[in-house]
Amino acid sequence: MGPWTERPDALVADAQMSEEVLWAPYVIEPEPGRWTLLYYADLLDDDPTRGVRLAESTDLWHWQRVQATATPGARPPGGRDPFVLRVADHWLLYSVGSDATSHGQILVAESGSGVFDAWSPATPVLTDPVAATPWRRGNLQSPFVVVYDRQFYRKPSASDVPRALDAPCEPPWWSPVSCAVRLG
Repeated sequence: MGPWTERPDALVADAQMSEEVLWAPYVIEPEPGRWTLLYYADLLDDDPTRGVRLAESTDLWHWQRVQATATPGARPPGGRDPFVLRVADHWLLYSVGSDATSHGQILVAESGSGVFDAWSPATPVLTDPVAATPWRRGNLQSPFVVVYDRQFYRKPSASDVPRALDAPCEPPWWSPVSCAVRLG
């Protein structure tokens, strides 16, 4: 791989959209020649549009934001560090959130739409038993899920590291997770 050439940032925080920080971009190609960037926007104010946002591109260089909406059913649900997995004709959106007691959670939402405009509510598939410190929004980080032998496996996350350091980097280090989609 390489050599690498440094390029301008693909997307930067936009204060006019109340964005302070953009986190954890994840790019997918829902159809040939059209890419969608999912990213988490931390906002300047407590705003109902905080969370996963979208941008689209036809060349991977120029990105156009999809208008952020406060309507929960009309935007991707969940929290930071979005990860998308396609299973048959469904999309699963995994992200990180925390419950009211500061226990980190891995959340999953489902969409049968290729344009990401109709999502189920985000449902926890994993809750960290250890509460986060007040300045953190949970101990879990960057969910990554693979399907192997018709079972869903998530990659170890930040809170798993102390328990997993002596384990091999293969199952059972990867932990099975439940999922709303049934593989036919």
